[in-house]
Amino acid sequence: MPSTVDAQDRWAALGLGVYAAAVAAYLAHTVGPAGLIWDDGFYYLQIARNLAHGVGSTADGLHPTNGYHPLWLLSLIPVFHLTTSTMQALWVVVGLQAAGLAVSAALLYRLARHAASRWASAVAVLAWVWLSYRLALSGLEYALYVTAVLGAGCCYAERVARGAASDRTHLILGCLLAVAFLSRLDAALLAVTMAWAATRGYTAGALRTRRLMALLTPTLVAGLAYVAINLWCFGAATPVSATVKRGWSELALQQDPVYQQAGWVVAKAVHLWWPLTHESLAVRLALVGGTWIIGALWLARRRLHMDRRLDTLAPLVAYSGVSFGFYALVYHGMWSQSRWYYAVTPVLAAVLLAVSAEWGCEQVKRVGAALGGAARQRAVRVASVAALLGLVVVPVKTLRDIRALGPDFGLALAPALVAIEALPPDAVLASWNSGTLAFRSERTIVNLDGLVNSWQYQREGRQDLCEYWRRTGVTHVVDFFDFTADPPIAPVLESYRSLYGYGRCREQLRLLWADEGLPPAERLALFAFDPGRGARRGGPRRVVPTYNSKS
Repeated sequence: MPSTVDAQDRWAALGLGVYAAAVAAYLAHTVGPAGLIWDDGFYYLQIARNLAHGVGSTADGLHPTNGYHPLWLLSLIPVFHLTTSTMQALWVVVGLQAAGLAVSAALLYRLARHAASRWASAVAVLAWVWLSYRLALSGLEYALYVTAVLGAGCCYAERVARGAASDRTHLILGCLLAVAFLSRLDAALLAVTMAWAATRGYTAGALRTRRLMALLTPTLVAGLAYVAINLWCFGAATPVSATVKRGWSELALQQDPVYQQAGWVVAKAVHLWWPLTHESLAVRLALVGGTWIIGALWLARRRLHMDRRLDTLAPLVAYSGVSFGFYALVYHGMWSQSRWYYAVTPVLAAVLLAVSAEWGCEQVKRVGAALGGAARQRAVRVASVAALLGLVVVPVKTLRDIRALGPDFGLALAPALVAIEALPPDAVLASWNSGTLAFRSERTIVNLDGLVNSWQYQREGRQDLCEYWRRTGVTHVVDFFDFTADPPIAPVLESYRSLYGYGRCREQLRLLWADEGLPPAERLALFAFDPGRGARRGGPRRVVPTYNSKS
């Protein structure tokens, strides 16, 4: 594998970056910018818009929150200074994410070239785009995060792993790690694994210490600054969203039958196998290939004579395994399965594909060479066809998946936006999934799941929702409700209803509007909150016309 990247590699990286940008453009054209961004992504946009307009770090304009990773949010603030409409802002955000996807594709090619040939590295990038394009354009921090991770990985592979690194190189690598940390706080684990990999070969204690400090100081400074700012502004060192998910995970663990019968250790050991049962094929491939298989290959690299290919991946392989174990231990159930936690696993799964594909072609050629003559020519043709198939089939699969998404699926919320628009201007709404509705309606919508709420809500407010709604001035509640129950049930898990006090609020909701085109078990609806009143029996009164989304 090359120690430097030549002109052909630069052109290949550029071409793959253009391909990734083209995929993003095609997806935005097919789905629409509003349909690309997930509800959690709209949380970022809503908070960034409020900061840009001088309202503060708040999702609803009423309560402060630190439920986000800081660097991506800071990157979004200028968008709302430069644009004059919601749609313009969405297109700019999609463009920023597309740029991150393109740069990441080019960096991944450079990283893969240290483990595989040109065609295999190109296949790796094409596979990674298929695994990641949807998440990279979701409005979350993923595109920025993976760009920083790949930048650090390339710096390590091209300089540090080959013994050509100076103190300045270690400091640059440390700055890239600090960017990764601010992009996603759990990347502090990457700084640890990178420090281990970068200094494990040093025997001189003074040199090792100096370069270790150069590597870790930027992340330490960024971490201390983050903690100080959070303590000063919010009274807590960590984001509230992490505490909320931790609380959900504790409840999920307590209700796990394995935990109840065999205890914590067995429940966590069983939980480690969740990637095999994930509903998404892309997640299964990424997690299994980018964690278990690549980790096993790296441990056996010398026995398999693959050390030259895989040694440059040491910090990323270690980070993949450590972060997977960290999330499995700290969180439980569905709360440890969010795709955006595992940015490095699709990268390593793609590199694993490149290494495997090239190794397979080499074995075919070796067998043909051993047989000699015509067999050798056939082996070369088989290997060439396999390479060509990889370069053609993966992009075709990506484009077919995009076409299957259809037009803007964000339009499913359009009727709710119309219903919200009909409410009085001073109406205060509440929702467990407020990101999309709050940003697109530009109305005051208080979040209820806790992810972008204040620390006071996390500690006190969620225990009695009725009182919290009254104190906050909530006049309406909007979300997907289960209409198979009477009265309808909000999207709160059964185990959380008593904890969050929602059960006492159900009788105080009066139905105003519901989307009859959706299934009764998950129907978008708008309720008026009438404190002290029971729900009306004998048929709820609607003051906004019913909308049938199937018509």
